Amino acid sequence: MRTRLGAIAVLATFLLPVPGVLAQTVGDRAGTTTSLANSLGPGDVLVPGQSLLSSDGSYRLAFLPDGDLVLYRNFAPYWGAEEIWSAGTGGSGGDRLVMQHNGDLVMYQALRFGRGPVWHSGTAGFKGAELALPEEGGATIRLNDAELLWSVGLRAPDVGLGGRKHLVYDRRGAKMMLWLVEADGTVADSYPVSGRFRSPAAGQYEIYSKSPTARGIGCCSMEHMVRFAWSSKGNRIGFHSIPLYDNGLPMQTVGQLGQALSGGCVRQRNDKAEALYDWAPIGMPVVVLG
Repeated sequence: MRTRLGAIAVLATFLLPVPGVLAQTVGDRAGTTTSLANSLGPGDVLVPGQSLLSSDGSYRLAFLPDGDLVLYRNFAPYWGAEEIWSAGTGGSGGDRLVMQHNGDLVMYQALRFGRGPVWHSGTAGFKGAELALPEEGGATIRLNDAELLWSVGLRAPDVGLGGRKHLVYDRRGAKMMLWLVEADGTVADSYPVSGRFRSPAAGQYEIYSKSPTARGIGCCSMEHMVRFAWSSKGNRIGFHSIPLYDNGLPMQTVGQLGQALSGGCVRQRNDKAEALYDWAPIGMPVVVLG
């Protein structure tokens, strides 16, 4: 569950031009106190000595007193944590980290250092994007809780396919998720999808056909179909866009993605379906978990 903490302090405008989230102070390199927030929304701010903590407590994104921004895994107060990513901005004079309204996460210098930007995520142009420490780990910037714009430390479920580009369709958590994993193990994208809990059965499959458009059984149309399995009744199962009824209305909303609403296929946001269609070749492994 994602939590947000409202502004709890007002600083001088030349130091903190935008009000926002202020997590509790950390006491050393990894931090020793508990953060009250796991996300930064548009306009929210962290200052050195503050951090975000994932809801399960396993990841901490700390803005250190020396100005570095560091992601820790397996955070354990008093006996340390594993440092898995750093912005490399220690000693740069960074004094505030702003999740800007334009979607860019920017670290700014203190006035005595020049007051310019020290580091940024490069995600400007996506108004309303949010920085979060999701339950699946790492740190991400997403738009509308779906489009992955930036990530560090994000780990797909390990399905034993190291060295091979593959898909992981995970039905085990609070939300159904699809992971696009590169051959080197990095996550190309991940986002919520809508499928069915028990169809297809958990296991390993592979993509066997693709088509730009497809037709449901007498009721709907869909785009960017990527087929990888068969149902117990012999129907083809694939990844595709949210289906449209013949009157043009969608079968579900984008906000409902993550829920089990499909008869068997896996529904995606339309732009995600198009991207997957281009990214995934025939023969690519698909692992279904759940």
